[in-house]
Amino acid sequence: MRCIAVATASVEEGPAPLRVVFSAEGLCTDGTATFRWDLDDGSDAVEAQTVEHVYTDPGTYVARLTIVDGGRRVEDSDEALVTVSAK
Repeated sequence: MRCIAVATASVEEGPAPLRVVFSAEGLCTDGTATFRWDLDDGSDAVEAQTVEHVYTDPGTYVARLTIVDGGRRVEDSDEALVTVSAK
């Protein structure tokens, strides 16, 4: 059993407010996979393969993608770095 996750961001840097679309690719060899995003700005985690998010405050954010198999026995993760500058 194995899972592999790959996270990508539509943009890596820009001025606030910065709209970013995060996309997840990945698979688990033992069944259906669930994707979960932690966007690193205090917002709630999101379970989806593609997520659109707006960062309103300047800073550097590490969006973390976790992929888990259907039995929640195996997981993998990847990160996408986003830097938001002042307006």
